Amino acid sequence: MRRVLRTWWLPALYMGIIFLLSAQSRLPVPRGPWVLSWDKAHHFTAYFFMGLLIFRAAGCSPVWKGMPVLLQTILIGTLYGTLDEFHQFFVPGRDANPFDLIADMTGLMLAAAAAAVFKYLRRDKDDRISKSARESLQCKR
Repeated sequence: MRRVLRTWWLPALYMGIIFLLSAQSRLPVPRGPWVLSWDKAHHFTAYFFMGLLIFRAAGCSPVWKGMPVLLQTILIGTLYGTLDEFHQFFVPGRDANPFDLIADMTGLMLAAAAAAVFKYLRRDKDDRISKSARESLQCKR
């Protein structure tokens, strides 16, 4: 149980922050290039970082044993994104937008793919480093 708490506290905190932001009727819109003020870019970025956090947590303490971490990342993040859009349906001034969910899923998929590639490339490097250094890079048990 401690390992689960130790590995999942950061993604849970991040999800809580997203929930609190989603509960606001209006969020400040940054000024600058059109991409910075585009709502879908915010969704993509927020869920990209959430995907990295979920990938790491699921790699150390998987939710579903035997399921690839990449798939767990996408499923958990998409479930959360769907619940978040449903939650926004009840917030005055907000709506449930399927295109927001698509932006969320795109960020999750790119984060999971990037993390999987990074993990694969690091595995080759791990073969060339000492046992003590390799243990320091792995999940704490």
